[in-house]
Amino acid sequence: MSHKYKAKYLGELYFITVTIVDWVDLLTRPIYKDTLGSSHCKCLIERVRFRDALNKWARFAKARQQRRLNFSISTLPPLQPIA
Repeated sequence: MSHKYKAKYLGELYFITVTIVDWVDLLTRPIYKDTLGSSHCKCLIERVRFRDALNKWARFAKARQQRRLNFSISTLPPLQPIA
């Protein structure tokens, strides 16, 4: 591998692409199949965690907005009759 394509900084994010030539090996050899399955499972779990966190944040924002609305209405002075 040339120096051009090596990761230089460990703390940085890198994008890589992988090309699989023999798909049969990936789906039939137990070590590859298990790795693929566990990676897919982890992705699904992280997606559910992100969705749950997003829903929790949305409920919090809605409740906060509702509290602000209730507070602003309750602090208005009473209306005076027009004479």
